Amino acid sequence: MVRAAFGLILQREPDPEALRFHGHALRAGGPAATMLRGLLASPEALERGEQLFLLLADAPSPG
Repeated sequence: MVRAAFGLILQREPDPEALRFHGHALRAGGPAATMLRGLLASPEALERGEQLFLLLADAPSPG
């Protein structure tokens, strides 16, 4: 997921630190949308003028 997001948004592989950071956050249950929004708000993406339009459904309630 992290590699795909970096490829889609930044058009490059994630550096090892970013791969560990985002991978850990996702494995801990963090939403992928949070990672995507963070990448889109990064100086690198802003400089490139990258935009990604996301359609996110509400998460179902547990139980």
